[in-house]
Amino acid sequence: MENVYFKPFVGKNYENTNPKIMMLGESHYLREENQTPESTDNWARGMTISLMNDTINGEQNLKTFNNAKAVVTGDYHSNNAEFWNNVIFTIICKVLSAIQL
Repeated sequence: MENVYFKPFVGKNYENTNPKIMMLGESHYLREENQTPESTDNWARGMTISLMNDTINGEQNLKTFNNAKAVVTGDYHSNNAEFWNNVIFTIICKVLSAIQL
């Protein structure tokens, strides 16, 4: 995993789930205020895992993740931790996309 730029988020219960579900996101965006050569690389590598942990803990409430969860569970308002701790989530585009202003 050392050479993987965006490390995938693996839910803590994933190994015990059946069926196995992998959710795919499109990309991550770098915010302009975070754009420094020294910090960008380390920040970006852990971004997927950090974002998913924030979603599980209720610190992030992104419509995209709620919609994806609803497609699988049939319930837009189902428990984030219960769902995301049972899946893998990763990004298809393995480089940072355009700067988000």
